[in-house]
Formats: sequence, structure tokens, C-alpha cells
Amino acid sequence: MKKIYLVLFGVLLFGCQSEETTIVQNNSDALVRTSPLTSLVSRVCQNPTHVDDILDQSSCYSVLLPVNVMVNGEDFNVEDQDDFHDIWENMQESWSDDDIVHFQFPITVVFPDFAQLVVNNQAQLDTLTCSGDGDFHEIRCVDFVFPVNVNTYDTNNQIANTVTIYNNAGFYDFIDNLASAEIFTVVYPVTLTLASGQNITVNSNHELEDAIEDAIDDCDDNWGGPGPEPMTLEQIAVSGTWHISYCDDRMSRSPQPPNIYEGYNFTFLDNGTVTAVKNNTVSNGTWSVYQDGSHTMMDLFFPQSGLQGLSNDYWKVTEYNPTNFRLKDDHDDGRSGDGNEYIYFTKN
Repeated sequence: MKKIYLVLFGVLLFGCQSEETTIVQNNSDALVRTSPLTSLVSRVCQNPTHVDDILDQSSCYSVLLPVNVMVNGEDFNVEDQDDFHDIWENMQESWSDDDIVHFQFPITVVFPDFAQLVVNNQAQLDTLTCSGDGDFHEIRCVDFVFPVNVNTYDTNNQIANTVTIYNNAGFYDFIDNLASAEIFTVVYPVTLTLASGQNITVNSNHELEDAIEDAIDDCDDNWGGPGPEPMTLEQIAVSGTWHISYCDDRMSRSPQPPNIYEGYNFTFLDNGTVTAVKNNTVSNGTWSVYQDGSHTMMDLFFPQSGLQGLSNDYWKVTEYNPTNFRLKDDHDDGRSGDGNEYIYFTKN
């Protein structure tokens, strides 16, 4: 029998393509569209739409520069991001101004997938909305050095392929067009450029994920002025009720793991207690936030059997904003096998 082995997919047998061909894969390396690392890569490669929010007040799109605007009666020719600071200073001069940015139309807006649209008036601009403004935005402090190769596999048709990606738009488009039945692996080594200009080489999914997460803290999300003091995770957690929108534990070998906490609503209290309610059944637990070196950590404990998988004092807080916080456990102590665990909390 003739056999074709996709070495990057490892040693887990998915099934026979035919009498003639066997496809061999490893779920630990495989990524799908919903994988945490896939999302990080997509955010690194997308068109940055958050950095110019002082102009358009939306992370749904960016405005193609240069552009002419009027703010509080003063005209600005915005040629690059350095000019955002001048607009911010204008907005700080008086509390009685409306601080509204008035564009000189037409303007061109650019969406995360790099598609462009010419907008001819304010009414047309006001119709542009997106559902991602409350989610995490682009990661601008790290870049891929292209080309990057990925191996793909369609689990429905059992078709394998290799794709070479040459730029950010191509990588974003590749991920955006992944079908639910498609998995892929990145061909390592891969080179990244950090905000400092330093190049680093990563050799695995784990190293790539860690490099991107570490670089997130280097991102300057300030678009030109100090702005309000950001909320702490403790303040955010007690500000409403939450549900788990994504979970992936080490025991699940499926590339698209089920959400075993679906239906639970969590309420964090500032006295260190947390309640989880599902079908009128209340489960009580505790929570705390602490620092481990440079990392913010969360300790969760639930004695109830259905929630014991959340009990962990090694949850690293990878990101948070007023509507989401994401936890990851990459602590390898042999308790749960290989791989990372992920829990994403989203505000109700």
C-alpha cells in the first residue's frame, strides 16, 4: 500500500483517504479557525483599526491617511499617526468643546481584511458598524517575516496541501477563509520582528504563542495622549456578570473542543467570592488576582464537581478589557497531560 505521511501532523491516525492513501496527523500541532493561536496570528496580520480611534471612534475600520479634518473649529492635515497627538491636545484645551472630528469627504476607510471603501459623507460613514468593537483589537507590536509556509488538511475531503504566504493581507485572508473542516500547521522555524526591531526565531506553536502574548504588553495602545486610567482586572471582574465563551482543556484532543461550561453565569464579588448559576443551581467558589513576576495571575477555586476544572492557581491572564478577560494555563506539572488550557470570560 502506498502511504503519504504529513510529518508535521505527527502520529495520530485520522483515517484512510482510500485503499491507496493514509493520512497521518497530530492534533497537538493542528490549528483551526477558533484556536487561540489562530486568533493571535490573525490579529497580528490584520489591518490596524484601533490605532486611529481618535479620528473615527471605531475599531471596525481605519481611515486611510492623509486626511483633512476639523476639530473644534481648527483644521488639521493628518498625514501620519504623529499628527494624532495634535488632535488630542486640541480636545484637551476646553471642556466646553464638542471634540467631534469632522472629515473633509470623500475619505477611504480600510477594514481589518484590508478591503477599502470610499465614503462620501458623514451619513454613509455612520452606517458602518461592526460587532468586534468590544473584542480585542490588533496586535501591532510584532510582525512576521515573510514568506511563511503552512500545511493544510481538509478533514471532509481528506485533501492535504501546502500554502506559501507572502504578506499580512495574505495570512489574514488565509485564516478568514478557513472552513470548519480545515486544519493547518505552521511550518517552523518562523521569524518575528519585535517592536524594538529585534528579530527572534520561534520553532513551535508554544513558542509562537508565547512570543505574541509577551509582545502584547509592548503595544502602545495610546493614540496620542494619556487618556483615562485603565480599569484593573479586579475592577472589571466585579462590574457585571460573565459567561465562559471559550474553553479548551488538556484532556480534550479535539481541535474544536466543546464548551463544557456553557449555560453558567458567573458573578465575581470584591470580597473574593464568586458564584456560578446554571438552571437555578448555585455553585460557590473563591477568586483572587496576584502577580507572578511580570505576569498577572488569577486563582479560581470551585469545590463542586462540575466546575472543578476551573480550580487552578496557575491561570495566567493573557489579556483583558472591560468586556473580556482571557486565562491560560501553560504550567506543566503532569496533572493534565501535554498542552495548554484556556478559559475566556465574556461579559453578559
